[in-house]
Amino acid sequence: MSSINLIKKIDILFFKFSVKTKIILNYFFSVIFTSIFIPLAILIRVVKPLVHIRIGCLRNDVIGNSIMNAEYYLCQRKSTPLKTLDLFYLQDSQGLVNKQWHKMLKKKFKPHFIFRYLDYANNLLYKSDDFKVVFGERDLKGFYFYNPKNFSFSESENKRGKDFLKTIGLKDERDKFICLNIRDEAYKKKFQSHKFMDHSYWNYHNFRNSNVDNYYEAILKLLDKGYWVIRMGKAVEKKMNINHSKFLDYANSEYQEDFLDIWLMGNCFFTISGDTGLDEVCKIFRKPIVHINFTFFHEPVLSTHALTSFKLLKFKKNDKFLSLKEIIDKNIIEFHKTEHFQNLDIELIENDPGEITDAVFEMENKLLKKWLHKPEDIIFQKEFFRIFKSWKNYSKFHDFIHPNSGISSTFLRRHHSWFLK
Repeated sequence: MSSINLIKKIDILFFKFSVKTKIILNYFFSVIFTSIFIPLAILIRVVKPLVHIRIGCLRNDVIGNSIMNAEYYLCQRKSTPLKTLDLFYLQDSQGLVNKQWHKMLKKKFKPHFIFRYLDYANNLLYKSDDFKVVFGERDLKGFYFYNPKNFSFSESENKRGKDFLKTIGLKDERDKFICLNIRDEAYKKKFQSHKFMDHSYWNYHNFRNSNVDNYYEAILKLLDKGYWVIRMGKAVEKKMNINHSKFLDYANSEYQEDFLDIWLMGNCFFTISGDTGLDEVCKIFRKPIVHINFTFFHEPVLSTHALTSFKLLKFKKNDKFLSLKEIIDKNIIEFHKTEHFQNLDIELIENDPGEITDAVFEMENKLLKKWLHKPEDIIFQKEFFRIFKSWKNYSKFHDFIHPNSGISSTFLRRHHSWFLK
């Protein structure tokens, strides 16, 4: 039996052990196999003048980062070609957050588990970063805008997706469907809490959650206009009680599966969302997104075709709403955990049904080229970015702004008097 086959069999056996046993065995065998690959790690330094070999760890523990890292890397290589031979392995050899995405990722990158140990060996030697693939976390250069999409569905996959649409009642391509992707606690609790043996571990993300009940008004109006609305999700807290022939609570249906999770988001007219990992599917397929109840003030999604409407922040002690300038000056703009807001006794107020409806139909009208700009809209956008760019870390998180992206005009019309103060 070859050493590669032996390593592979041991790697597969890990899946059957308890978490604690896995950690112990993984550490033991990693030490052994890493030592075996040290000579090869030395060799890639020797041959660098001839061929520069780099090793990349592909995230597959969460879907958002996995998708963004992959698309950004492929776009970057097209925009700034590098003369390197890049080898990849999956961060979690057994974890599959989505089988369809895993299939698409493997097709593009052809990862192999053996490069994990070469990476470990590389980390023990000098100048290890010179031989690593560094993935971008944000599209600061507009690679998504200037490059065509890198992932696609096969002919058979597209047929499968279209057959599903026919099954639920869409007649032809003139029937447009909109995805509704609202974040709550259910997914993390059901599918990822086991990693930390603590169901409360993911509570630090709770500030990103939204109440799906506030979206009914917008959904019903979309249905009345003839659109199909498909409520996405692999696990959700609440069912949506909408009795309409063009509405599907897919997350609670018999149809929910990994393939459709990706295909539907990649083929919708646009998506209504908050801030979830599945949004990245829309971005890599260049599909528009309406971000409702966005909470990462340091990360308004401006490098893709998006409209953003924020949650409102208010001090509980005096009921005072925080302006954008105050959010920046008090460094609240960099908050990324629920406890950060709790420690300052800040209440996060969700967009009400009317605000959500306005933002959704702002996107619809813009896509149909029916949106009527008011003179003050341009003034409000400019003022937002004037204040936003005063943040000391603006250039670290932002650079390129997609021509069709911005803050929701309906949001700024409502709140400009204090939000842009």
